[in-house]
Amino acid sequence: MQEAALAQCWKHGGRAFMADRGEILPDDPEDPMRTAMRQMMGVFAQLDRDMTVAKLRRGRRIKGEKGQYAYGAPPYGWQAHKNELTNE
Repeated sequence: MQEAALAQCWKHGGRAFMADRGEILPDDPEDPMRTAMRQMMGVFAQLDRDMTVAKLRRGRRIKGEKGQYAYGAPPYGWQAHKNELTNE
């Protein structure tokens, strides 16, 4: 997805920037390392996100197994009180 978005951006004469590293330079056939490093950064960013999601899912599952309310904000008119949903 990242590479497709960048390709479309550059195809139409646009420029792309990262908040912490500045402009993302277009691919250069003479410098394949530039493309490889950008792709590796994308891979590790996705891995970090997936690890965070997995930890949250595991935490919710464990909390649910303990009988506690663990799945988002209670619906309108309800509150989580002593690990159960009760009417407000």
